[in-house]
Amino acid sequence: MSMNALLRPVFRTFAGMLLLAAAGAMLASSVSAAEKLRVGKAVPEAFSFVPLDIGIRKGFFARNGLEIESIAFAGDARMQQAMASDSLDIALGSGPAMAFIVKGSPIKGVAAMAGPPLLLAIVVRPDGPKTVADLKGKTVSVSTAGSLTY
Repeated sequence: MSMNALLRPVFRTFAGMLLLAAAGAMLASSVSAAEKLRVGKAVPEAFSFVPLDIGIRKGFFARNGLEIESIAFAGDARMQQAMASDSLDIALGSGPAMAFIVKGSPIKGVAAMAGPPLLLAIVVRPDGPKTVADLKGKTVSVSTAGSLTY
């Protein structure tokens, strides 16, 4: 299956989410200019967020009256701070982002745009462990406590 075929359903779901969110904002506005939508990404580069980048580059959102400002963060915690300070309209993150709801973050989960985190990997030195069994007792680092890799 081609990458294009794999990405198509993810993009449709993602584009639908953005258009749905913007539709409400556009109904409230009588201005004919493009509606600005500030979209945060928990990290700058993640396969799950590619539809946002493609939609911006190809003009998909602009053709539907949306001016998208994409803002990348160094992790979900920073993005949650931006949501709490009303600096973002939409936040794209991973499962741990939902834990912030319990902590009082002003967010709501509205859609799952990808399946299990199949893009994660454990990377070892060339002279390091060769099998999963070889990892037993070894230290493995993560990006941030409470993050998807944690």
